[in-house]
Amino acid sequence: MAGGNQVSPAPFDLETGKCLAKGFDQGQPKANHGQFVGVFRNQYPIVGGRILYSAPENVSSKGSFAVHTDRETLNMNYGGMPPAWDDNAVALVNFQHGKLTCCDADKVSERIEKGYPPRGSQKGRAILAEAFQADHAVRWQSDLGESNKFEAVSLAVCPNAVVAVVQYQRKFHSQPQWFVVAFNATDGTTYWRHEIHSHPLPGGLLVDKQGQVVVTMLNGNVLCLGRG
Repeated sequence: MAGGNQVSPAPFDLETGKCLAKGFDQGQPKANHGQFVGVFRNQYPIVGGRILYSAPENVSSKGSFAVHTDRETLNMNYGGMPPAWDDNAVALVNFQHGKLTCCDADKVSERIEKGYPPRGSQKGRAILAEAFQADHAVRWQSDLGESNKFEAVSLAVCPNAVVAVVQYQRKFHSQPQWFVVAFNATDGTTYWRHEIHSHPLPGGLLVDKQGQVVVTMLNGNVLCLGRG
């Protein structure tokens, strides 16, 4: 549950409704303004996201995501693009034009348990997304060959694929293009790519259990891509 800009995430007792978070003195905001909340491996809350009340298309505004353990809070990645995961893989993008990165979920869990950087050292801007590289947790990365022009705005992780809604600017094209792309979850090869002719809503992506991909547009239209 969102806890404002002082206490977030804010846990509440199920029986009494009492807020279990510690209060802060007045002053600068102490918490991320984002609205994303998820639980990785039924154990680690992940919260954050782009600042609230910004334009819908501004998915890469200032924001970040943090993992909360029973010992500490760890920075996971920067930017407004929420990570996505299942029991086997974690997909994320670090910073606005960062590559789409797919990691092994077991190794991500191991790194969260270890913390980063090592406990007692200076944290600064240390983020788990950087530690995953050193841990050999990264399965693959992709920007579809469009470095500095590639931007992912929605992610979904499926048993056999990572599905993303992406924007990139091709050479000699005056306007950027939008695509729904399905990547092989194991090696990152592209299964298929479908162009979208309308501006997609950031985060407006889902995949149902039959494998149908649903994309929501800023103008209210909904696109469904069926299997086969």
